[in-house]
Amino acid sequence: MTALGSLSNNIDEKLSELEALLDRENRALSGPDNTVLVEIADKKERILQSLSTDINGGAAQRDDHIATRLELCRRRNSENNQLLNQRLRVIRDVNQIIRQQTGHHGVALYDGYGNLERSVNSKSLSEA
Repeated sequence: MTALGSLSNNIDEKLSELEALLDRENRALSGPDNTVLVEIADKKERILQSLSTDINGGAAQRDDHIATRLELCRRRNSENNQLLNQRLRVIRDVNQIIRQQTGHHGVALYDGYGNLERSVNSKSLSEA
């Protein structure tokens, strides 16, 4: 196998891994469990860095199959970013409602350790 063929196979394998990871990320963003998102982001970053190194020479850009798969990955990633931004908007909106209902305007709801402040703890969040 030529060096170019080997590089192409390596890129193909990484793209397959990235595609699976993007699908997993999409399911996590669409479902209730977001705990895996940090792990997915770390893996995605490593794969993208590795792909960037492999593609840097431009040989993969001349391969239509790889270029098509790269474009599909870019689109999936963009869709996942839109889902993430929707989630963040919901969290911000809920946070704003809690602040309004508890009277914590400009005051942190959480202390430096991530625990609810005593004044918030004493009031049921279900009242919010």
